[in-house]
Amino acid sequence: MGYSNRRLRIALFAAPLLAVAIIVPLLHCGGSSAPVDGDRVRPGILAGGWYPADPEALRHRLKLYLDRTGKTEVKGRVLGLVSPHAGYMYSGQAAAYGAAAIRGQKIRRVVVMGISHRYPLKGASVPEFTHYETPLGRIPVDQKACAFLRQNKLFGSYPNADRQEHSIEIQLPFLQAVLGKDFELVPIMFGELTEAEHAEAAAEVRKLLDEGTLLVASSDFVHYGSRFGYRPFERDIPKNIEALDRTALDAILKKDFKTFHGHVEKTGATICGHVPIGVLLLALPKDAKGSLLRYYRSGDMSGEWDGSVSYASVAFGPAISFKGSERETREAAMLDPEEQKEVVALARATVEAYVRGRKVPDEKSLEAKVRKGLKKDRGLFVTLRKHGELRGCIGDIAGREPLYKGVVANAVNAAVNDTRFSPVQAGELGDITVEVSILSPLKPAGGYRDILPGWHGVVLSKGRRGAVFLPQVAVEFGWEVEEFLSHLARKAGMGADDWREGAGFELFEAQIVPE
Repeated sequence: MGYSNRRLRIALFAAPLLAVAIIVPLLHCGGSSAPVDGDRVRPGILAGGWYPADPEALRHRLKLYLDRTGKTEVKGRVLGLVSPHAGYMYSGQAAAYGAAAIRGQKIRRVVVMGISHRYPLKGASVPEFTHYETPLGRIPVDQKACAFLRQNKLFGSYPNADRQEHSIEIQLPFLQAVLGKDFELVPIMFGELTEAEHAEAAAEVRKLLDEGTLLVASSDFVHYGSRFGYRPFERDIPKNIEALDRTALDAILKKDFKTFHGHVEKTGATICGHVPIGVLLLALPKDAKGSLLRYYRSGDMSGEWDGSVSYASVAFGPAISFKGSERETREAAMLDPEEQKEVVALARATVEAYVRGRKVPDEKSLEAKVRKGLKKDRGLFVTLRKHGELRGCIGDIAGREPLYKGVVANAVNAAVNDTRFSPVQAGELGDITVEVSILSPLKPAGGYRDILPGWHGVVLSKGRRGAVFLPQVAVEFGWEVEEFLSHLARKAGMGADDWREGAGFELFEAQIVPE
């Protein structure tokens, strides 16, 4: 696959379903920066699409992500990060772990190494802006450092490379949230580099790495699916995606550039920022050690794997020790891998038996043989899809009975009692996939801004009306909070804006278990 075509395909879906949001801001900014007070300002083009445009809403969203990382303890200075760059609905939680790791550290300059997704670039571009702007304010650019880099023939200045690009800008609000206003930015946009050019670029970047400088490589990991032109396997998709990512991450953690670069070349792994990652690995000092802070995939959030993008946060330091929440709420005290296999197999067996007129699994016999996790009282939903389209979805939010009982009851309900659909017929079973969403306990929200789209399911109530959406609904449709709630209000039989006053919100999270 040619460079520009492959990079473009990845770029368009780096934030699944939200990528088109970049088009609207570009219409009024023209992709260029007009002089403001004598400065050359690169305006934020992602606000209102990839992250909130309102400053207070953005600050609150960032705080929610950062709070979910738990109490982080970092011993030793953080020298470098690998940080994802999709829309915050998708990669924001992973990015928060890297931001949490540098909170409180004395960092006066950040070198953010992005990738030119759309503009076919050879070498690197160091933009000639004086400031980068987000809703949280302007960040000054270190002009001396940029001029120093541009002395090397690899580092030019190509305005078109940054006009529609997200890989640098998406990092900035998190940096502003944890570092405040007292840092300068060195933006570098990379295109293609040979192995020798990786080393040459890294040598120049290394000269900037003093005691107050942080290096950030902006990258998502494997983009799997038809829309990315990357389907190296058709079976065991979640397992095989993780295997590809883990091989890359193992090399990254060891700072093994040759193995990492060889893995990308050999497998064609669609790791969009593999060039800035490679430069980072070569620029770091020998005593820097890597620590994986967070890893997940959009498929874990949506249950959809044809179109999944992986996100990881990695920190490097000479003596770094990271301690925080091992998992967010959606995974805490949920099902282990064997229990996940068992719960979705039980749902499948129940649907098959009921639709074919056979006896469904017996609750008494199940109680004696199911694993421990399936005996806990849990809320759950069973979802059926036919060729990827919804075919039935029914569940119980409250979790008033053991999970295995709820799976049997709701598998039957999803198959034949969802009034939005006709009952599932035996001839359809081969085309239907089964998914079970295991729910955390309900918690009241202080207000609608406490809702993290893609992570929180919501129970909306007002008067005698109410409705619920699972967390994956926001991911499936690319809805931000307000649009999500408007659709939920309509589902409850209300007006689209009736949630804005007098409504209550209860939040929950879900572990999505697909077949």
